[in-house]
Amino acid sequence: MGLFNAQLLYVSRLPVVLACDGWLPQVFANLSRGTAVPKVALISIGAITALFAALSFGSLAIIQCLLYAASLTFEFLALLVLRIRCPGAHRAFRVPGGWLGMAYVCLTPSGFAALVLFSILGDWRSFLGQLFVCRHRSR
Repeated sequence: MGLFNAQLLYVSRLPVVLACDGWLPQVFANLSRGTAVPKVALISIGAITALFAALSFGSLAIIQCLLYAASLTFEFLALLVLRIRCPGAHRAFRVPGGWLGMAYVCLTPSGFAALVLFSILGDWRSFLGQLFVCRHRSR
């Protein structure tokens, strides 16, 4: 319960930041005067959490895999766009190997994400790799 409360409180700050940056309606940026709690964001995140609580564990796992694959794709797209637009910019870390290294770094995880998406969106119950994982864990 403590982990849930902590996550609910820090996740409710994300809509506030998105609203301040103009990506969500300004109503999410409103904070209460005395406690600085984002009430609209907190209620919205709580409602979304309540909807997800009604789903089965399998459905939640599928949703998590889909969202993670989408976020991973956006991260690699951002990496490629920054490399194209600002090739000489100072960075704390630079992918070695030029464009061949970039292809390896971006395409390998993207290939695995595509495999996961294919297995989930096809018929996720009949995916043989999933049977291997379940069988391996039971030993």
